[in-house]
Amino acid sequence: MLSNNKKIIKTYNSIYEKLYQFDKKHVKKRKKTIKKNLKEIKITNYKDLQVMDVGTGIQGYVFYLLNFKKIFHYDLNPKTKKNINALNIKNFKSEIKDLNRDTIKHKFDLIYLNGIIHHIKKYKYFLNNIINNLTVKGKIFFRIYRSGSFAFFIVDFLRKIITDLEGFNNFILKNYKRSEPDDIISDIIDDIFVPNLYLFDVNALINDFQRNGFKLIFNSKYKKYDHSSNISNQGISLCFQNIRSPNDLKHSFNIKHVDQIQDIIYKEQYILNNIKLINLIIKNKNRFKREHIYKFAIQVYRNSQGLHHKQRRSSIQNHKNLNKILKSFINNHLLRNK
Repeated sequence: MLSNNKKIIKTYNSIYEKLYQFDKKHVKKRKKTIKKNLKEIKITNYKDLQVMDVGTGIQGYVFYLLNFKKIFHYDLNPKTKKNINALNIKNFKSEIKDLNRDTIKHKFDLIYLNGIIHHIKKYKYFLNNIINNLTVKGKIFFRIYRSGSFAFFIVDFLRKIITDLEGFNNFILKNYKRSEPDDIISDIIDDIFVPNLYLFDVNALINDFQRNGFKLIFNSKYKKYDHSSNISNQGISLCFQNIRSPNDLKHSFNIKHVDQIQDIIYKEQYILNNIKLINLIIKNKNRFKREHIYKFAIQVYRNSQGLHHKQRRSSIQNHKNLNKILKSFINNHLLRNK
């Protein structure tokens, strides 16, 4: 059985090759996004700043193109380290680090974490550790999956019913083509195959940072939950600035991840009705043929992804569509077999 780290490396190797290779098209897209983020958090003096990046390295490469003073990159994947260090850029270096346990002995003016924290297994250790790596007045930027979105309501459900990942992978390879990293199949692999996927109550995360001596300086809009389809509401951006003095008492992060089906108190009856159907499927997941589960999973996932179906749907419309799919699946593959 693969370890947690090897599962992460295997998952991302299968969908992120273009990012690892700093594909020009994707560098251009990331550069536009990063410049937008830097403007939001009021950073302009790039050449004076040391920045930390985690992941495929494409963000770190963009920081190099933007002339940051020094870029430190960390990841589990040896491929990333090899690709970055092969560039032989003096101020852009990569090291292999397991952020579940390793400490980083450096101070940064900016820590940029796009799509990272929700995949860290020991995220409380990571948060408690990483705050010590910021300079005074240093900033830490997060882009994380948003608790309360329809997309991750569905992802939490599918992660509960797809138990044979190898079988699901073989089904995908046989039946679908991909154009990674921006296609529906690459996205479902990212969401389902990665071993850790945690979503956090945004207010609780903000409160924890403030207790630890950080000031919230930017956040994109969010609600406790919003199940409408919108290409921008599946994630949220947050940035905090370190305003602690060296002698400040250190508190600890104690945030818990939020199960999108069980932990959020929904008030709408149309959501509660679908949760009943979802729980029925979860309860009986071992009674379904796996191929039926796989086809159903991709159908439900595709329907939930505003990024891909590009339709603006209300919460009611999303759940009306979902209700039809759930009832059809139950009627065809559960009730008929009784």
